[in-house]
Amino acid sequence: MNNKYDKAVRIPCRLSDDFFKYWLLFIQPLHSLTPKIIDVAACLLKNRHLLSKSIIDDNILNKFLMGTEMKEKMLNELQIPVTSYNVALNKLKKAGFLVDGKIEPKFIPNVKPDSKSFNFLLYFDFQDEN
Repeated sequence: MNNKYDKAVRIPCRLSDDFFKYWLLFIQPLHSLTPKIIDVAACLLKNRHLLSKSIIDDNILNKFLMGTEMKEKMLNELQIPVTSYNVALNKLKKAGFLVDGKIEPKFIPNVKPDSKSFNFLLYFDFQDEN
């Protein structure tokens, strides 16, 4: 890979508001989720990020994230009924976003604690068309 970047774009956002949704929109070719399901996935990522500040063990973090208390919190944040949330979780499982009750690691942005930005490089590797 060449260290020369052909294009850079600044995307102003808030980590607590819209970053995770933007992240999922940019990587949509990897998951093909619909906008409503992206909202649920972004909520899961945001809450996972918040929990990761106080829960270090990934197993405990995932259990708490998918537990009843967090489910109620996310239902309130998303303002959707439990049936819609359950349908969304099933779609996330089918898309490979949720695997064995955990978010697939490739979909979790590695946001450093106290970071003021997140750099994301898209690398288009052109294949021989012949």
